[in-house]
Amino acid sequence: MPNWACINIRIWQASHIGGHRMAPTAIDFPSARYYGYLDAESLRSVLTHSGDIHTLDTIYRGWGLLPWAAQMLEKQLLLTHGWDWLTYSVSAQVLEHDEDETFNRVELSYKTSGGEQQTHRAEVVADSTGTAQLKGSCASKALSAVTPYQVKTLALCPR
Repeated sequence: MPNWACINIRIWQASHIGGHRMAPTAIDFPSARYYGYLDAESLRSVLTHSGDIHTLDTIYRGWGLLPWAAQMLEKQLLLTHGWDWLTYSVSAQVLEHDEDETFNRVELSYKTSGGEQQTHRAEVVADSTGTAQLKGSCASKALSAVTPYQVKTLALCPR
């Protein structure tokens, strides 16, 4: 267990970060990673980069430095590589998307702390079977369609 007195963090309280139900409840600066639905144990994992990496599956909202579609792929790679992923040098781009962005072809390249370079490509597509009708914010009177996205055809690019 880490000595909490030795961890150099500053916590700021805000009334809210975003204006809707999908807004993050925490942002880690300076990395710009977003989290939601944190409890004491998941916060401890986020702050210490320890514990079960799959805790992030339900609380990790994405990395604000990447295009939104690339964030979907980045989350999957984070869960695959574990906490070390947070030390990797990462870049991403959306190679192609349709007009309504229900289809996105994304490329993400990273360099491990050991110097290994890898590039992955994937399709990030809307999963209309999971569409739900939700209020966008607490004050909304109308429901809006919210469609989840899936990472498909993930492939490691040849060097």
